Amino acid sequence: MLAKSMRLASSPGGVAHDFNNLLAAILGGISILERRLELGEKELRVVEQMRHAATQGTELVRRLMAFARQQELSPSNVSPATLCESVAGLVTHTLGGSVTVKWDCPDLGLNLYVDRGQLELAVMNLIINARDAMPGGGEIGVEFARVENTPADKPMLCIRIADSGCGIPASKLAKVTEPFFTTKEMGKGTGLGLSMVSGFVDQSGGELRISSREGEGTTIELILPATESQVSNAPGEGDCSLSWLAGKNLLIIDDDDAVREILSEQFRDSGALIDGFASGLAALEAVRQRPDKYDYVLCDFAMPEMDGLETLQSIGQIAPSARGVLMSGNVTDSRLEKQVEVPVVRKPINLEALEEAFASVA
Repeated sequence: MLAKSMRLASSPGGVAHDFNNLLAAILGGISILERRLELGEKELRVVEQMRHAATQGTELVRRLMAFARQQELSPSNVSPATLCESVAGLVTHTLGGSVTVKWDCPDLGLNLYVDRGQLELAVMNLIINARDAMPGGGEIGVEFARVENTPADKPMLCIRIADSGCGIPASKLAKVTEPFFTTKEMGKGTGLGLSMVSGFVDQSGGELRISSREGEGTTIELILPATESQVSNAPGEGDCSLSWLAGKNLLIIDDDDAVREILSEQFRDSGALIDGFASGLAALEAVRQRPDKYDYVLCDFAMPEMDGLETLQSIGQIAPSARGVLMSGNVTDSRLEKQVEVPVVRKPINLEALEEAFASVA
């Protein structure tokens, strides 16, 4: 099963699809264990960190794919204090005993207005870079400040990450945001961290500023859009009720065994009646035998022999009352962009997005 999920992909989109399938299985499995097992407070904290890390993995895939095609961002209101708390939980155990972070996250009367997941990943990358620049230990400063002299209707906040490490040579400073360029030793850096941060900031309508002196440390500033509006709930976090599935017949079609089985168990816990198939042809045969059976059909897009769109179109001719939704882990498939007749949810699946997708089907 794992070997199948890790098959070699022939395109960047195929790589994203394979990794998103793995992450979908991990996130779904976490949700199942959380519901079925009685976990103590410490265990729940571990599970939450696992979920957060896997979610960040999906964000990392999105940023990697941005080198081939800009990804759609989902901005929301993020308070500095909330950002500090969530990133601190992710990086604390990776810093080592000799490196500490000093957080300065005051209430400035403004919240950031950016894609929360991308921002967390960007700040985490910068903190890890700062750690690597101080092999002998030291303190990393993370500070928030208002940006002065901005238009009243376009406020900005600055996130400043500073270290006292080895610094960046002047001859390399202009290249550090180029993809795959790294100042680290061979095997210790991918050259993707700063390029991802730069792409995110630019796409968000902000500005990235880097100042550094060799032997004296580096300061990086993220100048980002802000708002006085209240904080939004983070997408994909918190409990999502699946009560709308209780007693309903749901057909799941996915050629990845792990994704299909995990989703099936996840939805069975909500009271749904599940049938799962590994191909569109097999699912189509089941629908022919019972055209009135299924209330919902959730179908993967990229499958051999018959893709998900063809499968749902064929099922719709036999069972027009069944509501169909596509799912995909390939964030760059142009065929999905061109079709507008069927809603698409991305893997790993956000349950709220799934409910909205099914509700949108007439």
